[in-house]
Amino acid sequence: MTEIIDILKLTVVEWLHLVQTIWDNITDETEGADIEDDHKAILIGRLEFYNNNPNDNISWEEVDKNVKINP
Repeated sequence: MTEIIDILKLTVVEWLHLVQTIWDNITDETEGADIEDDHKAILIGRLEFYNNNPNDNISWEEVDKNVKINP
């Protein structure tokens, strides 16, 4: 296994490749993972609200702009 000290010596491109590889492995392992019923109910409720109230939603760009204005 690679030592931490060796990882710290990676170039930016190597870091990005490592992070992408880690992310790919995480998503491969969690694909099809069960979501607890409580969490699933929350997600379904939020999706229903989003679909039923299209004018009450804020785009990510608007949220990002507001965060930058009001840190």
